[in-house]
Amino acid sequence: ESLLEVRELPWAMLGLGKAYYHLQQYAKAADVLRRLIDSQPMLVAAHDWLSLVLEKQGESKNAQEVLVQALEHSPKSILRQRRLGEVALRNKDYNLAEKSFKLALRVGKGSCFRSPAEFAGLAHALIKKDAPMEAAKLVDTMTREFREDPGDLLQVALVDAEVQQSLGNTERGKQAAERAMQLFQERPDKVSSDLAMELAEVCFQQGSTDSARELLRHTLLNQHKDSVTQQRVRDLFSAAGLASESQTLIDSTVREVAEINNQGVRLAREGKLEEALRFFEKAVQAMPENIQVNLNAAQSLVMFMRERGVNRAYIVKAEVYLDRVQAVDMTNSKCQKLKEMLGHLVVGK
Repeated sequence: ESLLEVRELPWAMLGLGKAYYHLQQYAKAADVLRRLIDSQPMLVAAHDWLSLVLEKQGESKNAQEVLVQALEHSPKSILRQRRLGEVALRNKDYNLAEKSFKLALRVGKGSCFRSPAEFAGLAHALIKKDAPMEAAKLVDTMTREFREDPGDLLQVALVDAEVQQSLGNTERGKQAAERAMQLFQERPDKVSSDLAMELAEVCFQQGSTDSARELLRHTLLNQHKDSVTQQRVRDLFSAAGLASESQTLIDSTVREVAEINNQGVRLAREGKLEEALRFFEKAVQAMPENIQVNLNAAQSLVMFMRERGVNRAYIVKAEVYLDRVQAVDMTNSKCQKLKEMLGHLVVGK
């Protein structure tokens, strides 16, 4: 702000827009970013951030238009094409989603950013457009390209289940969903909340209600305070004719997360630092996206090292946990304080 009082520097305007975004002052962020785009239309990063702001404001259609404008200036960005495809899917603009995901796959050939997400997004768009046979071809390509990471394998199996279901191959669809469920149970830490909800929807459609409940519990453990996630869970239960169950699961999961955190904190307060450390390491494996669990896991490592000495492996783990929090909540004060404490430990070493 002080720099911009002297001169309208584009990089400072972009920084201010990003700061307002992370401070959740979305109206101010949108105003700054729009002024920046008016004066510097080729600065595509401003379009990216404005689209994020607009989504937070519930203006998904406008966010889509801003991304379209950005891609007119920079069409070879795989990440931007993928994001436009995802936004278009949410807006039910399946033609644009198909076009965007196809371009993402084309420009991403040989790129380190290439992932199953573009294939999955394209498959979803094709299924919505009643082109399941074309979507089925994508499963074959995914199977060849993504054969190692458990999370990738689960996404392949999930897309296969959705494709087979749309083709009317009920048994093959169930087998693919069961394969995805097995991968989830083996490595839940590799399964994002979004992916778990997507698989839960398929399980509900196939009558595998217990599996769907397990997946949605996993989602809520990771996002127990997120109102958007809670609403999506309610919607999934309601679509399955089980609306009365959703709030019970939400409430019990919130209590479960609170008890897990309290139990670990009690161990630390009692001086059982090694037990607290192991407890939170186990908890964070089951809930890799949970902000509070990641913070407590990092804090247990910091407390342990302050008393027992610095351990390089523990420093790396704590940094991983804090980076997860910062990626979601840039202004989290506890995260910033723990980063400072971790920095002092490294310097002291």
